[in-house]
Amino acid sequence: MANIITLSTLSRGAAADGSTNNAIQIKVTDSSTGAVVPNSTVTLTVSNGAYLSASSLTTGTDGTNIVYVISGIAGSYTVTASQTGATSAAISTSFTTLQETAAANRALDTMQNALGTSAGANYVGYNSAVTYDDGTLGAAFNAGGVNLTKLNNKAARYLDIEDYADDASASGDWTSAIQSAIDAATNGGILEVRGTGRYTISGTIQIRNTFGNGLNINIHQLTVTSAFPANTSFWDATPMITIGDSLGNTSGLNLYINVLDGGGKADGIQPIGYGFSLSDIHIGTATNCIAVIRMGNHQWPNASNAITGDYWNSNYVGIYLANGTAGSSPIVEGWKVFVKFIAANYWGGIWLFNCGQYAQLSGDWDYNGKRLAVLKLTDNTGLTSIVGQNGLKLTDGTNELEYLFYYTSLGNTYIVVASPNNISASDKVATFPWTAGAKISCTTVSGVAMVFSTINVAGDNTSQTNFFDILHDYERAPFGRIQVNAGYLSGIIGGLLYTSTLQYQNSFSSPSDSYTGFSITNTGSSLALYNSTVETIPFMGTTADFVNFNKKLFMKDYLYEGVGSANTFASSTSATSVLALLKDSINNKYLGEGTMYDITLKTNYNTCGSFRVYVIASGTSYSHVVVSSYVGDAIAVTFTDTTSGVQMNFRQEAQAYMQVVTNVVRV
Repeated sequence: MANIITLSTLSRGAAADGSTNNAIQIKVTDSSTGAVVPNSTVTLTVSNGAYLSASSLTTGTDGTNIVYVISGIAGSYTVTASQTGATSAAISTSFTTLQETAAANRALDTMQNALGTSAGANYVGYNSAVTYDDGTLGAAFNAGGVNLTKLNNKAARYLDIEDYADDASASGDWTSAIQSAIDAATNGGILEVRGTGRYTISGTIQIRNTFGNGLNINIHQLTVTSAFPANTSFWDATPMITIGDSLGNTSGLNLYINVLDGGGKADGIQPIGYGFSLSDIHIGTATNCIAVIRMGNHQWPNASNAITGDYWNSNYVGIYLANGTAGSSPIVEGWKVFVKFIAANYWGGIWLFNCGQYAQLSGDWDYNGKRLAVLKLTDNTGLTSIVGQNGLKLTDGTNELEYLFYYTSLGNTYIVVASPNNISASDKVATFPWTAGAKISCTTVSGVAMVFSTINVAGDNTSQTNFFDILHDYERAPFGRIQVNAGYLSGIIGGLLYTSTLQYQNSFSSPSDSYTGFSITNTGSSLALYNSTVETIPFMGTTADFVNFNKKLFMKDYLYEGVGSANTFASSTSATSVLALLKDSINNKYLGEGTMYDITLKTNYNTCGSFRVYVIASGTSYSHVVVSSYVGDAIAVTFTDTTSGVQMNFRQEAQAYMQVVTNVVRV
């Protein structure tokens, strides 16, 4: 990484007679980590009229060194420091006449007198680059957390962004002030940074070097200036905040931002380096971001983060979860997301890009994905050549749309594409530009020739209330295994939905709940069971009167049993035993009809029996009809009418004892 050179004035206003000098401090830091860089050589020059104590210097163990400027001519001179690969730094230094020195001394006396009173505190702030006298608050700040904890004031507990205000913040750019406050906290062992103002920034704020010690940052409002880098697509947005460094995984971070506004060109938060885990991020209102949180630039597992919020809207995506592409297992998993209302984000509330397993999503979701369309393909030639790629454009020969991902469901293949416009059927701002049946190709990948038959856009159901809130992009993964427990959610699309647990409500979907593909609906009078992985109709339904299977009942070699019995009967030449008592059942009658039974009889001897018997009761008497009968050798079966039912009798004389199993099924 390139170094950053910083020049600061240690003394100024030397006499222009060669007897005194102005001291300039050179400091070299790592642009990635912010750490000081020792043993780093810097080349120095000064404008004509002055000379330096050295033309090059090497930094010490603290990353600093000092050069002295001398001149015999009154005036202002520019000192420039440079290093290969680093941006040059320059600073102005002045030499005075005797009259100017006297005037400056008078002003100094006045200021010192003013600072001797409590009102004098309003004249100064804190600058970490300045060396302060022992015993001052500035010296305690520079010395770090050990000394600060001995101070009986708020500085021992937290740092205030306002204390780091500089010339840039006075002009409306708080980037350097916020960065200085955060760096001072991490370098000084202070665990909290506060800012109650409305801050605009022109560049990225870096949260780094926390070393797992934890850090609390509370900022009321953060927006971007016109100078903040603008994106050209969804994929190149500059983050307002980065979390992480190349030293270790950030953990224990508590970041609280009331309002985050990306100005239509910035991401909110991205990881870098090792990224972050086991942290809490709260963003109350998030708006106008490309992605409020975007993962994918980390090089280490970023897991078990808790994300909360109040109202996220008018972003492209609330959260984009993607694994890193380099480093050591840079996965994303186990996140807990609870935003009270994620609504009207152009592409979706959250996009789980082939990662984010074991996430827990809750809150309310609606009106998302108004720029998306889902196309059912009839020909997917070349689809495999674009799977998993970002930023690709598809075209029908006239209009280009962005390819996001594909998935399969119920034996069909679908692709999800994004328009630059709101193409929802509910808002009717613009219409989907392609016609069903058109051949779709890719503008940059050859061999793609897909054809689609149907189009689904947001708000195209009867009530115009279906949207694309969660993009469950797991078709290329072994499983999703996320948990959704939402109060209201108006739509979830993507692959392998059956591997996740989905519990949510809306006004139009039935069923909406799914436990690994198993869904249930209940109208109050009828309960239905679904295998939503393979079909949209229930495989079984039940009411107070019946249970209905909409499939063939496959029992394999297992027994289908009504009323079964198993007995052992001794041999007899005359005595019979009762196998069953057949009654005229009162259950499930349509009119006054009798009751029909199918009866099977099995033994441990080479014989069996099968019967269909009709029985009917009339008052206290029974009668019956044997509709069909088969009786094997060595056994006898008879039916006898009694006042309590039709008695089925059995006798055998084939062996001393015979095992007999009967199964009586009502038909």
